[in-house]
Amino acid sequence: MKTVVVYNNKGGVGKTTIAVHLALLAEASRIKTLAVGMDRQGDLMRWLSGGDQNIREGELHERSSSLKVLYSPDIFPRSVQQNDLVIVDCPPAIEVATKVSADLFVVPVDGRLALQDLMNVLGALIGVGRVMIVFNRADAGGKVTLEAVQTAARKIPGERLTVWDDLIPDSASIKRSAEYFKPAWEVPYGAGTTGPEALRRLCEGVLTQLGVVGRPGSSAPAGRSRR
Repeated sequence: MKTVVVYNNKGGVGKTTIAVHLALLAEASRIKTLAVGMDRQGDLMRWLSGGDQNIREGELHERSSSLKVLYSPDIFPRSVQQNDLVIVDCPPAIEVATKVSADLFVVPVDGRLALQDLMNVLGALIGVGRVMIVFNRADAGGKVTLEAVQTAARKIPGERLTVWDDLIPDSASIKRSAEYFKPAWEVPYGAGTTGPEALRRLCEGVLTQLGVVGRPGSSAPAGRSRR
């Protein structure tokens, strides 16, 4: 079993969006997955249940034979071993994030402040698992800001830290995906466009790094990560 936690010490950077798309790609690959919403907002459950599920603590939604969704605010569930993959949408609280024995922390960064907030807790995260920095909504702050944040991120030392170089741009299709309860690459006019394809490559890369493999009849993920 592998566990990936989507986290940053700053809110509003796209954690739930990435966690949901990881879950949807894992489901399409028929990987037995539990998606855990530890953020009290409950958006992971709403999105993956199509907006129909009641949001109560401990609520479990069986979306398909490959994907179950659990709303468990601030608490990582004990019984997860029967799954091949656990995906956690984590609130911006380091004391919550470090409760999870994560194989990988995926950390979305959408600007200078998000990177600075990460630096405040990076040591604690690396003490638990590997960390991957992702530039999400990368072009929203302008070229100069993006280049400065990229340069700063690549200067952070540590063998357990990687930087995903495939930028995820600000994208209307990605924003619409929450309204359609579908991955961005399946919403109208989303397929083949830059944002959804970059997000899909990220999700494929995370699944590949974790070493989880789709079952027969599914497409095996393939991705890349560069330092």
